[in-house]
Amino acid sequence: MNSKEPQHPLQLIPLLNTGTSPHVCDPSHRTVLGRATDCDISLQDPAVSRKHAAFACINGMWTITDLQSKHGTKLNSVSLVPLKPATLNVGDVVRTGQSAFRISFGTSHISRRVVTDATIAPQTRVDSVLGHEMTSLSHKRLTLLIDGTARVHDAENEQELANAIVQLAMRGTGYPRAAMLRWEGNPDEVEVLASSDNSGFSTTEFSFSRSVLAALEPGHLVQLTRNTSAQPSHSIEKLGICAAMCAPLIIDQQVVGGLYMDVRDGEQSMHTDAASFCSAVAQIASVAMSSLLRVDLAKRQHELDMELQIAQETQACILPPSEGTAGSASYVSRIIPGSVVSGDIFDIFEINNNKVAICLGDVTGHGIGSALLMTAIHAQIRASFAHSDNPTDVANAVNAYVVQHSPSNRFASLWIGVFHSVTRTLEYVDAGHGHWLLMPEDGTPLCPDHTGSMIVGIVTSASFCAETLQLAPNERLVLYSDGIIEQPNNEGELFGVDRLIASLRGNTSIKEDVQHTVDTLTDFASTSIFADDTSIVSITFR
Repeated sequence: MNSKEPQHPLQLIPLLNTGTSPHVCDPSHRTVLGRATDCDISLQDPAVSRKHAAFACINGMWTITDLQSKHGTKLNSVSLVPLKPATLNVGDVVRTGQSAFRISFGTSHISRRVVTDATIAPQTRVDSVLGHEMTSLSHKRLTLLIDGTARVHDAENEQELANAIVQLAMRGTGYPRAAMLRWEGNPDEVEVLASSDNSGFSTTEFSFSRSVLAALEPGHLVQLTRNTSAQPSHSIEKLGICAAMCAPLIIDQQVVGGLYMDVRDGEQSMHTDAASFCSAVAQIASVAMSSLLRVDLAKRQHELDMELQIAQETQACILPPSEGTAGSASYVSRIIPGSVVSGDIFDIFEINNNKVAICLGDVTGHGIGSALLMTAIHAQIRASFAHSDNPTDVANAVNAYVVQHSPSNRFASLWIGVFHSVTRTLEYVDAGHGHWLLMPEDGTPLCPDHTGSMIVGIVTSASFCAETLQLAPNERLVLYSDGIIEQPNNEGELFGVDRLIASLRGNTSIKEDVQHTVDTLTDFASTSIFADDTSIVSITFR
């Protein structure tokens, strides 16, 4: 499994002139976009849900996940499946509500962009050509169109598709120059997917007027004609454009680009049915682009699913079963990842005939990075208990390991305990965790007084102190992570400790403790996909 962290942050470059500032997403942090004010990216747009989408690095790959938003999230004009991560590439366009963002990593950018000239003289006409005004195609060019459609269908990627479209358009219209263009919002800056002037393909050198592109509307082909008796604009005179034509490329009812052609001084004229042929080719291109985008997204999601399946299977092998026994202890647990794999730590195992080791912890962050650190800490805990059954010694060893081997922004809260079955005492170190309760036989949850210690991974000189509890017969220990009490509902209200205690009150078994809490939390959040890694364990001791 590839476990590398991304080398660059994710940049969300706003499009559509929304006035939104650029956003930079930290690889070590899950970035949530939504309408809620506590979102990392807050968009005050009624078409954006409170928690709309999340950007996260999973296994070294940047991903986006739609968080069951009301109006959906689109990646390259393709709607995302809710709660299913999709990988992001440089140049991708993410659309949420009225906002659109182009994806960039670090300083990377797309080089196939041309800023066009907006000037146009009054003597130069730009007209929309409606469908009923177009002439019918000749039999020869209809045959050419059918043959070209087959070539377009065989294109395996965007570049092959664009090349095929440009060549087909030139052959069928008589125009000596053509380009397949793409843009987002207003065509102030366009990407040349492919271009040709009968001398070969070029993706970097192509000139045209923005006036033609700006006039595009869904369903309307645009023509530019020049009145040769009048003085043309500087740009048109410089380029020597006699006539130009552009048909819109439409995906999901939005103009995402254009099929552009022009004739310049001294070049041959176009066919009389050029507008009809150009419009037909543009429609073919639109369908083919949409199909490629959907295939590309499906391929990305499949590859990501395979990576995540490996990660999930690996973590499942590390964590103990969801219920079972360890020496004199019986337990039920639920470890629910906030993304795909969890950064929460849980383990329970017998040290010897009289002692059982227990630990629950929470690594900062989300996703693969936190899960990898969780795996390392889990291994260190096991190794430390092999040398000492003192929870203080284990906490010291884990702290030294995390300080030395993890990034400065990664640390963990830990609860490490040892149950002595002979004396029914619980010796524990609470290293900045604090999330645990005792459940007496009468079913009234108790919050024990304890001193606690600092979290692990901050400084090597940290001091950890063990504390001791005497457990009554049939008294249960409930450990949980902050993902439970910090889970918000649709109004932004947190679940909190009081609701947790209420969900535990009156329970009579470890299974009830866990199941009732998870059910109550799910009802409160109106979803089974929680905002953070969520864990709860209930343990009883014989």
